[in-house]
Amino acid sequence: MKKQFICAGEALCDFGTPVPAPYLRRVFTLDTLPQKATLRVCGLGFYCLFLNGEEITRGRLSPAISNPDDFCYYDSYEVADCLRAGENAIGILLGNGLMNGWGGSIWNYDKAAWRASPRVALELVADGETLLEADEQFRTHPSPIREDDLRMGEVYDAREEANGWCTTGFDDAGWSPALSAAAPRGVLREYPASPVRVVREHAPVAVTPTANGFLYDFGINTAAIFRLRLKNATRGQTVTLRLGEEKCADGELSRRSVNFGGERHADFNDRVQRDTYIARGDAEEVWEPSFTYHGYRFAEVLGLRPEQATDDLLTMLEEHSDIPDIGGFRCSDEYVNRLTEMVHNSDLSNFVYFPTDCPHREKNGWTGDAALSAERMLTFYDCAPHLREWLFSVRAAQNAEGALPGIVPTGGWGFAWGNGPAWDRALFQTVWFLYRNTGDAIVIEENADAMVKYLRYIGGRRSDDGTVAVGLGDWAPVGNSASHYETPLVLTDSIM
Repeated sequence: MKKQFICAGEALCDFGTPVPAPYLRRVFTLDTLPQKATLRVCGLGFYCLFLNGEEITRGRLSPAISNPDDFCYYDSYEVADCLRAGENAIGILLGNGLMNGWGGSIWNYDKAAWRASPRVALELVADGETLLEADEQFRTHPSPIREDDLRMGEVYDAREEANGWCTTGFDDAGWSPALSAAAPRGVLREYPASPVRVVREHAPVAVTPTANGFLYDFGINTAAIFRLRLKNATRGQTVTLRLGEEKCADGELSRRSVNFGGERHADFNDRVQRDTYIARGDAEEVWEPSFTYHGYRFAEVLGLRPEQATDDLLTMLEEHSDIPDIGGFRCSDEYVNRLTEMVHNSDLSNFVYFPTDCPHREKNGWTGDAALSAERMLTFYDCAPHLREWLFSVRAAQNAEGALPGIVPTGGWGFAWGNGPAWDRALFQTVWFLYRNTGDAIVIEENADAMVKYLRYIGGRRSDDGTVAVGLGDWAPVGNSASHYETPLVLTDSIM
C-alpha cells in the first residue's frame, strides 16, 4: 500500500475554532465483477467507511490509535461481495483522532510534530490489479459532524446531512476536489488484533428531573457511547448531553472526576465528555457519536421538552476492544466476587486497543497502568495480540538515550514528568507475562534490544551509592493525594 494520502483541507481545529469532519466520496465503474477484491484504508485520525451506501467499517474508532510518526495503522476489507457491475461508490468520513486532537493539550498533543488535519490513504485491488487509490478524483464536503474530539466529544448538526452522499446516484457537483496531503512519517502497518466494538446495550434504570434538564442513570459506570432517539423535535432544537460518573447529594450531575484542576483548565472541565445534537425536525431522529467515547454512569440531557424525556430517549452502548474472556474467578465470598466483577469492568473499560488509565478523562496509555494490569489481563482475556502490538509503539517511543515516556503513544510528553522505573517496567513486565502466558519467545526477541538499551540508560542514572531515584514513586497511597507518598522514591525505584 502506497503512502499516498488525501485530505479535505489543512485547517487545524482548537477550542472555539472547530473544523467539521469531512465527507470524501468517489464513484468508479467495473465492467465485470472480480472474484477477489481487497480494500485497504488508513484513515488518520479515525474513519468510517461506506461502500455503495452501506457502512462496512471494521470497528469503532478505526484504525488503531498510534503516534503517526511511528506507525500508521490500516485495515483490510474483502469487498468482492459488496461490489456490483457498473457504477460503485466509496464514501469515507474522517475524524480528528490524535492527528488533530485539540482536547489533548494538557499532554501537548496539540504541539506534536505530527499534528495535521485528518487524511486518508486507500487502495482497491481486484484480482491482482489496483483499480483505484486515494487521489484528487475524490470529492469532499463538510459533514454534519461540526466538531469532534476523542476526549471532549462531538457536535452533530443533522440539518447538514447529505442524504445518499455515499451512493452512486448522489449529485456532488457542488463538492470540492480532495487535496493531495503530506504522508505521516510513520510506517504503514496492518493492525493485527481485534477492533473496538459495542459489546452490549444498557437501558436507563432511572430518569429524574434536574435543575436544567433530565438525569439518566444507567446503573453501571463503564466506557460507552450512546444512542439518542429524539422524537418530535423542532428543527434546530439543540440537545446537549453532559456525561459523568457520579451525582451529587442533591441529585445533580457531578463533574468532579473529569476535572483537570484549577481555573487554568476551566475550558477543559466544561467541555470534556459533552456532546451536542442539533435536530432536523423529524418525527424521530437517531444519532450515535462516531469519533469519541466516554466513561460514565450518568447522562444529563439538556434542551428537551418534558414529554421528550422518555426511557427510550437514551441507550448506553458499552464498548471496548473485542477481547474474549478466557478465564474467570468465583468463590464463596460474595464481596470478593463483586470486587472481581468491578476489576473486570475496570479492565475492559480501559482497553481501547491497549490498556489506558481512564475512559472518562485522559484515555492515555500510561505505562504504569499496563505494568500492573498485564498479568491479570492475560489471565482473563485473549488480549496477547493487542499487548504485543502495543509494545511496537513502546519501542518506537524510546528515545536515543534509552528513556521511556510515561504514556504511549505520545507526541513527546512524558519524559520530563510521568515516567521512572515503576512505570518504565511495563516494557519488561508486559514482555514477561506475554511469554509466560503464550510460550512464544518472539516477544522477547522483538523487545530484547529495547530492554538492554533501557538498562544501560537507567544504570547511568544511579547515584554514587548505586541507588536510583527517577520519576514517579509510590503513586496514590491510601489517605494521601496521589503525589504525596511517604515511601521514599529511592526505595521503590531501586527495587524496580
